[in-house]
Amino acid sequence: GDNMAELAHLCNARVERLYDEDATVANVSKMIHRVGSQCGPEDHFIFFYAGHGSNLPDQDGDEDDGQDEAFCFVDEYGQTSPDCWLRDDDFAKLVTSSVHRNTKILILADCCHSGTVADINKTIWDGYRVISISGCKDKQTSGDTGKGG
Repeated sequence: GDNMAELAHLCNARVERLYDEDATVANVSKMIHRVGSQCGPEDHFIFFYAGHGSNLPDQDGDEDDGQDEAFCFVDEYGQTSPDCWLRDDDFAKLVTSSVHRNTKILILADCCHSGTVADINKTIWDGYRVISISGCKDKQTSGDTGKGG
């Protein structure tokens, strides 16, 4: 539901949302860049994702377990496949290239295999003030209680 958006509004935060078939990598990337580039040194950039997460074979040898973690977005037809997922490496590049270095960044990932989905221990994040909170470890799944939290 809209629990997180309602909470953010109570804090007078500006909220941007993408749901379901609108959540393509292209749309998510555009929104992160647009919103992130508007954040200044004393602002907070919060990325909240609730959906599917998965693992993909590591492309650049930076993962101890040989797996990249990924947000499972959809294509322009509303279908999902590894071709339209956003890898942790690409997500880290996207956020760090879009958000001012002195902006406080919070990443909330409520999805399976999300322990290191933001790769915040990688050098690309050096100098950024970032916290990542995930629903589970990389090798775990994250389940919904069906009770709004």
